[in-house]
Amino acid sequence: TSVKPPSEPSKPVDPVLLELEEAKKKGHDAIEELAERHPKSAPVLVELAASQAEQSDHSAAVETLGKALEIDEIPASPQRIRAALRAVQEHAA
Repeated sequence: TSVKPPSEPSKPVDPVLLELEEAKKKGHDAIEELAERHPKSAPVLVELAASQAEQSDHSAAVETLGKALEIDEIPASPQRIRAALRAVQEHAA
């Protein structure tokens, strides 16, 4: 007989992250509205900053990234932070 290792309990999914995925599908306005409802969510703010940079609103993107980095939690993917900063740099040059 084989003994199965105990399965790891699955981590609960943050409902804000689920909302963020939906907002990303809908576009900038939906992300902005989500950020208004969740101003302390670093992943939401990072995504908003990336969207602002894509909209060529570079000063807002930099300000939003600053807010995200001030929050005491691990921000969303570092790739999104880099992408937002790259977009700001490219358009600011």
